Amino acid sequence: MIDQAAGLFARVFDTVEQVDVPGQLRLTDPDPVLGYVASLSRVLRAAPDPRQLAALLAAVRLEAESMIAAQDCLALTATAGCLICR
Repeated sequence: MIDQAAGLFARVFDTVEQVDVPGQLRLTDPDPVLGYVASLSRVLRAAPDPRQLAALLAAVRLEAESMIAAQDCLALTATAGCLICR
């Protein structure tokens, strides 16, 4: 998504510099994963029935808990970034 923004800003600014900051989230609780999955509009469209959504989130919780138990955390790689426009 930041790549798309860089293209848009390049139309207005003389220079656009993208700075990426790689990182890792180490989760020991499945709740942030469930919150993220529940917030996805694609998920909500795929499971419009509240029971379907509850079943999906229950399956996600079980998988996240299993991964946390096996590795003491759920490690997620993420890259944040910013654009410096001049």
